[in-house]
Amino acid sequence: MGIFVRYIVVLLPPVIVRPGNLSAVTSKMTSVLPSGLRKRHAHHAQPVAFATNVALPPTSTVSFVGCFVMIGAPAVGAGVFVGVGVFVGAVVGFFGWQWGFVGSSVAGVLGVLTIVLLMHDTPESKGLPPIEVLTGEESPGQSHDHGSTSDLQRSVIRNPFVWVLALSSAFMYVSRYAVNGWGVLFLQEVKGYSLALATQVISVNALLGIVGTVFSGWLSDTLFHGRRNVLAFGFGVLNTVALCLFLYSGDGILVNMLSMVLFGMAIGVLICFLGGLMAIDIVPREATGAALGIVGMASYIGAGLQDIVSGWLINEGKTVVDGVARYDFEAAALFWIAASALSFILALCVSKRSHI
Repeated sequence: MGIFVRYIVVLLPPVIVRPGNLSAVTSKMTSVLPSGLRKRHAHHAQPVAFATNVALPPTSTVSFVGCFVMIGAPAVGAGVFVGVGVFVGAVVGFFGWQWGFVGSSVAGVLGVLTIVLLMHDTPESKGLPPIEVLTGEESPGQSHDHGSTSDLQRSVIRNPFVWVLALSSAFMYVSRYAVNGWGVLFLQEVKGYSLALATQVISVNALLGIVGTVFSGWLSDTLFHGRRNVLAFGFGVLNTVALCLFLYSGDGILVNMLSMVLFGMAIGVLICFLGGLMAIDIVPREATGAALGIVGMASYIGAGLQDIVSGWLINEGKTVVDGVARYDFEAAALFWIAASALSFILALCVSKRSHI
């Protein structure tokens, strides 16, 4: 059903777009694709982690999610994104901009219906043994009853390590969205880059996030034997070093590119771990959704507050010389670095033994 809907969406534009509206469709696609492709991968970790956590054994979840989020998800997501983008652009060109919202909503509803109709909660919900039994990690006679779902969710809320992890992820999102949101302006104002060159430099970090996330699962399971907090600490330090390199390294194009390479790789790993997989380690499987919800909520609160605080700090340093506005990023830069450092310090406090 999902594949059918996807290809119907992809095939719609040639049918409904009139020649006179082709420019509107092209304009819409041109404006939508860059930002969408730059940010798309960031939101796959939590839902994929949740789904695989109930369908895969614990020893396989991390490696699978690391590879899927950056290999499978972008491949599938790119097709869906382009199809829906063309579909929405066609609707806008044919009926007007208001109907673009309707078209995107319809596509979203179809996606939700596909999930509701075709996905299942757990193997047990279909009369199968728990996945740990199927893979031989637990014996058939071992009890799998951890209590009611509501009790488990309350235990997640009372677990202090979930909140520590949520704070760690929130601080990581501060540094992440600081670069993605203010990096282009920073390069223009502080380092004298053109808009085009600054945009190219910042876009490097999103592309290199692919490398970090693909190898995160393998590194965690193979070299660190599941000690994801140690790996998160290491890449958190790398994230902070890359941020300092970006902010204080001068205007050389190579060194700024290098900073974005390191920053992107670090963020790719941290999104995968702080954004979902470390939460899975410290809560019962049946309460995974509650833990991911807390971490996700905190992450985007951190991202939102970052914009407010950074905007205020940057505006406070604003000066106008001969009618030209100049911005001082010194205070904002210290805020971003401090947030990144707090993130990896907090991440080190959360391990599998934090399961209470």
